[in-house]
Amino acid sequence: DQNYPRILGRMLNAEVTNGGYSGYSASDWFTKVLGKYDFTKYDTFIIWLGTNNGLTDTLDEDVNAYENPDNYANTETGYYCRIIEAIKKVNKDCLIVLTKLFASKTDYKTTNIVIDKIAKKYNLLVVDNSDLSSTNKPELHAGVNNPHFGKAGNMFIADRYIQKISEWIAEDPLRSEFGYTARTN
Repeated sequence: DQNYPRILGRMLNAEVTNGGYSGYSASDWFTKVLGKYDFTKYDTFIIWLGTNNGLTDTLDEDVNAYENPDNYANTETGYYCRIIEAIKKVNKDCLIVLTKLFASKTDYKTTNIVIDKIAKKYNLLVVDNSDLSSTNKPELHAGVNNPHFGKAGNMFIADRYIQKISEWIAEDPLRSEFGYTARTN
């Protein structure tokens, strides 16, 4: 009841589905979870992956070298992009938000660089949570020195997503149309 998707749903008075699985990497999520959700039923996706295994700075070799996502490399970066492609394939009109990390079992700084590159490739919004480590913001981590949030942290995260998405749309109100094409007449 205290995870950020649940709190986000309460703040928005909207139905929010938590598709997260603790400990899953992008490859785990793609191979074990992807088929459990009908992406056509959602208008917004927040992707917060990479804390386990991280991403490799191999976007050009793993993804950009291929036209077909089925050919992307079997790396975390390849699977991360496959997830985006799977969503976009069936729901072109959705908003996809990527999340920068503050912790990873590998190099989170490299992962964040790759997340920025992926966001640029797909023209996606990035919410930067790299400042939220237990060292920088201990009050958000339930008073323990680990990467998991307490209720205050989850409330903070939910509010941050609302603010960042709202700011992004306010910069260009047509963004609220997500994937729709602009009218010409």
